[in-house]
Amino acid sequence: MAENTGVEFNRLPESYHLLIHTLLSHSTRLHEAHSLVNHALTSHTHHAYLHTDKCHILELLNRTLEAVQSCERALTINPSSRSGHQLLGTLYTKLGREEDAERMYRELLLLDPDNGITKSRLASLLQHRGEFTQALTL
Repeated sequence: MAENTGVEFNRLPESYHLLIHTLLSHSTRLHEAHSLVNHALTSHTHHAYLHTDKCHILELLNRTLEAVQSCERALTINPSSRSGHQLLGTLYTKLGREEDAERMYRELLLLDPDNGITKSRLASLLQHRGEFTQALTL
């Protein structure tokens, strides 16, 4: 499918991002988006955002364990990726790995201290564990 997109993969990210986000906006085209990301990754393995996009697609396809691997790879390449931390925290929460999720959210708050979504997710996680005082101090 990616062969017919007309995207020149040596021109990432402009053309790639426009196409991938168009495909992601249509839930029926997730497999096509997955194919496109995999194709891009064959020649651009060092681009963290490609691994983050793949993570997001895999999450939408309910392939959570694969999504975690892709997100972890993105963070290995770019440890300051805000979207990588946010996605991985969400995936860890989904898998019941609360300590790992908390670590991701806390790392993200070090990068982006005013991130309200992350504060809310971390507070919810802490409340779920009964740590109400900590949750209130965020």
